Amino acid sequence: MPNRVVAQAARQDALPGLPGLREVRTEVKYGAENSRIDVLALDGEGRKVFIEVKNATLKDGAWGLFPDAVTERGTKHLRELQAMVREGYRAAIAFFVHRTDVDRFDAAREIDPAYGAELDRAAETGVAVLPLAVRLVTRPQVGGLWSLSWELPGLLPWERRG
Repeated sequence: MPNRVVAQAARQDALPGLPGLREVRTEVKYGAENSRIDVLALDGEGRKVFIEVKNATLKDGAWGLFPDAVTERGTKHLRELQAMVREGYRAAIAFFVHRTDVDRFDAAREIDPAYGAELDRAAETGVAVLPLAVRLVTRPQVGGLWSLSWELPGLLPWERRG
């Protein structure tokens, strides 16, 4: 679900932190490590924008965190995004934080220190870190049914814990 919501937001020019995207595609092969990018789009200047989406479910106090387990694959994705930036493209890591009980975000560095360090390197390289504040919206429909949709009202602050 997070990948579909982020791709749809990009198509509707409603993705916080990345306005003006067009020609949005999903699950496109790329990179030297045989990866698939979750969302690939073009920006207003026609430059490719590589967007990796991560489902951030972990909470510690007011913090939304990712990952909830060691993720070598996630670390690989960060390396691939950095390589795209070095090749002259744009790249972003979008953390789908669908919790209303957090107000900031960071890597779960105690769980996966390598991922936390790679996220810091990625940001220094120019990969945009986008902790998306996400809300599930339910609306009653005729006949006792409910409709569900997702809203992306903005970004949570990305701060280093500790």
